[in-house]
Amino acid sequence: MTPDCPIKTFARTLQALPAAERRDSFANAVIETGGHYNVPTDLPPGRSIVTLSLHGIQTSGWFEDAAIDSWVRIALGGEVAA
Repeated sequence: MTPDCPIKTFARTLQALPAAERRDSFANAVIETGGHYNVPTDLPPGRSIVTLSLHGIQTSGWFEDAAIDSWVRIALGGEVAA
Protein backbone atom coordinates (compact mmCIF):
# COMPACT_ATOMS: atom_id res chain seq x y z
CA MET A 1 0.00 0.00 0.00
CA THR A 2 1.40 3.38 -1.01
CA PRO A 3 1.32 6.09 1.66
CA ASP A 4 -0.71 9.22 0.90
CA CYS A 5 1.06 12.37 -0.08
CA PRO A 6 1.09 14.96 2.73
CA ILE A 7 -0.91 17.43 0.64
CA LYS A 8 -3.75 14.94 0.15
CA THR A 9 -3.67 14.06 3.84
CA PHE A 10 -3.95 17.75 4.73
CA ALA A 11 -6.81 18.21 2.22
CA ARG A 12 -8.73 15.28 3.75
CA THR A 13 -8.14 16.72 7.23
CA LEU A 14 -9.58 20.05 6.06
CA GLN A 15 -12.67 18.26 4.73
CA ALA A 16 -13.35 16.80 8.17
CA LEU A 17 -13.10 20.08 10.09
CA PRO A 18 -15.89 22.58 10.82
CA ALA A 19 -15.67 25.76 8.70
CA ALA A 20 -14.03 28.02 11.31
CA GLU A 21 -11.40 25.41 12.12
CA ARG A 22 -10.75 24.83 8.41
CA ARG A 23 -9.99 28.52 7.91
CA ASP A 24 -7.67 28.55 10.94
CA SER A 25 -5.92 25.35 9.89
CA PHE A 26 -5.41 26.60 6.34
CA ALA A 27 -4.13 29.98 7.55
CA ASN A 28 -1.69 28.25 9.92
CA ALA A 29 -0.39 26.07 7.09
CA VAL A 30 0.20 29.19 4.98
CA ILE A 31 2.12 30.80 7.85
CA GLU A 32 4.15 27.67 8.64
CA THR A 33 5.00 26.51 5.12
CA GLY A 34 4.72 29.63 3.02
CA GLY A 35 1.88 30.54 0.77
CA HIS A 36 -0.66 33.24 0.16
CA TYR A 37 -3.99 33.90 1.89
CA ASN A 38 -5.61 37.10 0.69
CA VAL A 39 -9.01 38.12 2.00
CA PRO A 40 -9.78 41.68 0.85
CA THR A 41 -11.13 43.80 3.69
CA ASP A 42 -12.12 46.89 1.73
CA LEU A 43 -15.25 45.35 0.17
CA PRO A 44 -18.24 43.51 1.64
CA PRO A 45 -18.10 39.67 1.65
CA GLY A 46 -19.05 38.25 -1.72
CA ARG A 47 -17.98 41.41 -3.52
CA SER A 48 -14.32 40.51 -3.81
CA ILE A 49 -12.38 37.39 -4.60
CA VAL A 50 -10.41 35.54 -1.92
CA THR A 51 -7.16 34.17 -3.35
CA LEU A 52 -5.19 31.29 -1.86
CA SER A 53 -1.93 29.58 -2.70
CA LEU A 54 -0.42 26.70 -0.76
CA HIS A 55 1.89 23.84 -1.75
CA GLY A 56 1.89 25.01 -5.37
CA ILE A 57 -1.91 25.01 -5.65
CA GLN A 58 -3.48 28.38 -6.44
CA THR A 59 -7.21 28.98 -6.24
CA SER A 60 -9.86 31.59 -5.53
CA GLY A 61 -13.48 31.98 -4.52
CA TRP A 62 -16.06 34.59 -3.54
CA PHE A 63 -15.69 33.63 0.13
CA GLU A 64 -12.93 32.03 2.20
CA ASP A 65 -14.84 28.76 2.49
CA ALA A 66 -15.40 28.57 -1.29
CA ALA A 67 -11.70 29.21 -1.96
CA ILE A 68 -10.66 26.54 0.56
CA ASP A 69 -13.19 24.07 -0.93
CA SER A 70 -11.68 24.72 -4.35
CA TRP A 71 -8.15 24.19 -2.98
CA VAL A 72 -9.22 20.87 -1.41
CA ARG A 73 -10.82 19.66 -4.69
CA ILE A 74 -7.66 20.48 -6.63
CA ALA A 75 -5.39 18.92 -3.98
CA LEU A 76 -7.40 15.71 -4.04
CA GLY A 77 -7.43 15.62 -7.82
CA GLY A 78 -11.20 15.43 -8.00
CA GLU A 79 -11.58 12.68 -5.39
CA VAL A 80 -15.05 12.48 -3.92
CA ALA A 81 -15.32 12.87 -0.14
CA ALA A 82 -16.04 9.66 1.71
